[in-house]
Amino acid sequence: MLLADALVWPEFKTESFYQLLQIILFTFALGFFISLWKKRNKKREDSWRKVLRFAYSRHLNSGEVNLLEDFFNNSRISYSEAVNLLNDSGLFKRELIKYFSKKRDGNEEHLVQIVDKLFPPEKLSKNEITSIDDIEIGEPCSVEFEDNFYLGTVLKKTDNELLINFYERLPERSREGKSILLYFFRLEIGGYLLEGSVRKLKSQTLIFTFTGEVEWKGDLHLMAEIRRSVKVTPNELDFEEKQKEDLEVLSDIGLDPDEVDMITQPSSLSGYTIKISDRALLIHFNGIISPLFLKKHDIWSLELDLEASSILELKGRIFPSKMSPGKYLFKYLNITTDERKSIFNEIKKFNPSQEQLS
Repeated sequence: MLLADALVWPEFKTESFYQLLQIILFTFALGFFISLWKKRNKKREDSWRKVLRFAYSRHLNSGEVNLLEDFFNNSRISYSEAVNLLNDSGLFKRELIKYFSKKRDGNEEHLVQIVDKLFPPEKLSKNEITSIDDIEIGEPCSVEFEDNFYLGTVLKKTDNELLINFYERLPERSREGKSILLYFFRLEIGGYLLEGSVRKLKSQTLIFTFTGEVEWKGDLHLMAEIRRSVKVTPNELDFEEKQKEDLEVLSDIGLDPDEVDMITQPSSLSGYTIKISDRALLIHFNGIISPLFLKKHDIWSLELDLEASSILELKGRIFPSKMSPGKYLFKYLNITTDERKSIFNEIKKFNPSQEQLS
């Protein structure tokens, strides 16, 4: 081959030009769409971080945040709605309730709490619910129908009735006149059940007639630092049973119970509360208490002297505090609604906070 032949520029065909152009355009388009996807994804992630900060500012816990993230990632809201979620609280609330309405995890009351924390009723978060007058238009609620729970919002109200809208059809077999319970939530107080009946039911709406009965549920488990005197004694039946066991043990080892000092500890303990919640008390006892004496009895009776000159008599169990040496937890057993409400009313007077006793 001559040198002149080797230096000849290869012939460039039209087909090759179009193939090269297609490769360049494809590469450019691919890079453009990847860049666009990254920008959209970053916008969505930034939006979620804003929603997350909003959720924590409304005091949602980690479990509630997980449910909110599930909604953000799996609901049918569009991209533009997702990135502007905090700018449209009406859309946010409506889509959240709609999404939660389809969940069947048996914990719809908890879902009502999440909605209420994110969108609390104006000026009502500190108010108890005693009647229809305390319910605000737009408040979320839940109701049980035929062993299923449904989420809804209040559309209208009268002196003794509420018009409730749900985001899915109610079961057709549900009858008018049926007794039901509506669940509402107050951020700084807890949950309430309103007793009533269905006056009229149609597709996704019902008219609820209130009968005048309200039950407070106190879901929040608040506490406050309150000093109140307490007196604790072993439960009478438990105390007698333990004494009987001790006598049998002494008899088995050949000792005369009359010659042995059976009562090495007082029959009652006195002290005062350090913290009070609707589930337990953190107590300081006067004097030195033997751990063996506390372990010796399972159930204890406690007299709690409240400020209003009333004394609550409660049953419970006593445990040493893990975080406060020398202090003890008294956890209630079989506490009644009235007793819990009395305790909660006392807590509300002393700047309550989330329960943290141990």
